[in-house]
Amino acid sequence: MTTSPPAAGTAALLGAGVMNRAVAPHLRRAGWTLRLYSRRPAGWLEAGATADEVRRSPAEAAAGADVVLSMVSDDEASHAVWQGPEGALRTLRAGALAVEGSTLSAHRVDEWAAAVDAVGAGAVDAPVTGSVPRATAGTLVAFVGGSDHDFARYERFSDCFTERRYRLGPVGAAARFKLAHNLFAAVVLAGFAEHLALVERLGLDPELVVDIMSSYGWGQGVASGYGPSMLRDEYEDVRCRLGLMAKDVAYAAELARETGLDTPLTAAVRNGFATAVAEGLGDLDMGAVRRVVGPR
Repeated sequence: MTTSPPAAGTAALLGAGVMNRAVAPHLRRAGWTLRLYSRRPAGWLEAGATADEVRRSPAEAAAGADVVLSMVSDDEASHAVWQGPEGALRTLRAGALAVEGSTLSAHRVDEWAAAVDAVGAGAVDAPVTGSVPRATAGTLVAFVGGSDHDFARYERFSDCFTERRYRLGPVGAAARFKLAHNLFAAVVLAGFAEHLALVERLGLDPELVVDIMSSYGWGQGVASGYGPSMLRDEYEDVRCRLGLMAKDVAYAAELARETGLDTPLTAAVRNGFATAVAEGLGDLDMGAVRRVVGPR
């Protein structure tokens, strides 16, 4: 039986992407001592971390930590920070809590959970949603997979940066749900892009249509969130990188294929996002899919 960490202790954060950088201040205010790792250490320093918080490797960051949280880009990065030559699992202590907050393939999360279990630590997969605004406000929503005991430990740890936590089942359940969740988001976003293209071809006022769609109907959230940037064709204000969403859709498509499910709509959306990445749009906000799905 693993033991619960104190209300606040030492936490290692692996990865200096926008989510971890937004979460770190909430953990500091809650009393956590932070050990930070990034392949580019300057990423943490630019985000306001002190030099004594930054560690040279995931193993150094994880040594003695009560909780280790990874939020990185993909399967390859996850494997590197946990199981690479200087990965966190080399020093993760028995009884600690390992949290994989990245959006990964189901196979990768299953492999990670088995490796964590082998060193005697607790494991939860806990990808989040809410993007930068909610991360900054400390109101992310977390999808969590893990035992009752480890879910309770995660709740205590994440209470300062999440508004709500949904336990989906055992380890791996949250990763699978997050892929389905992001697939739905990508389908709606691509559908809205085609909707705007049709509106323009029909000679209707796109600004008026975005205003209508932002106030009523099924597309209210996506229209209000992405309609203005699509109208301006400006995507430098990044809430979620298009390249990351393309990766998520690809993982979701593979997961669907493995279940034997026929998903032609998923295939079309996957192709649209992949085309956008191939055209060099991967570092822009995901609304930039408008440039290849129903272009002007």
